[in-house]
Amino acid sequence: MTKRTFFVALLLSVLTAVSAYAQYAEKYKYVFPEPIEDPTPVQGKMIGKKKFGYYNLLKDTGEFQLILGYQFDTADAFDRQWGLARVSAGGAYGFIKLDGAVAVPLVYDDAKGFNEHGRALVALRGKWGIVDHQGNQLIPCAYDSMNDLFNGWYEVSRNGEWGYLHYSGLYASSYSEYEKARNGLKEIEQK
Repeated sequence: MTKRTFFVALLLSVLTAVSAYAQYAEKYKYVFPEPIEDPTPVQGKMIGKKKFGYYNLLKDTGEFQLILGYQFDTADAFDRQWGLARVSAGGAYGFIKLDGAVAVPLVYDDAKGFNEHGRALVALRGKWGIVDHQGNQLIPCAYDSMNDLFNGWYEVSRNGEWGYLHYSGLYASSYSEYEKARNGLKEIEQK
């Protein structure tokens, strides 16, 4: 084999490998960017208070690229249904969109992930409330505790009293009231 034939064969194999990798990148590109911790040492140490950003695999080259810079104190994976990620900066939590725009302002002391209906529990000054995936506050942060039940209902407590709250604002102070209200809402929703 001559040198020329060798280099042509080598060039073809490299081009084939690059093409295969580009197809791999296109096929396996993440639909949602993934969180990543800044790999830069903090004060000469690899462990410390670092910032988080989001990366993805580029279609063109198949390389990993930082999509949203290292700007968050914490960063969760993007919710696959709503396309939002819970992040925090300066001790305040909120949610961002895929492009980094703020969907729910970073003003909360804590925030839980979105449920299947696009509602998330958020806390402000120790009180819990509900926001939707568009950033609208459905229930003000006024409850000492709040647990997601199902069908839009939440178990809540305020000043030591327990009850049930629908995201629409309907409140039931006992389980029997909750049952009646829940069944009444089912009938309204079915009509």
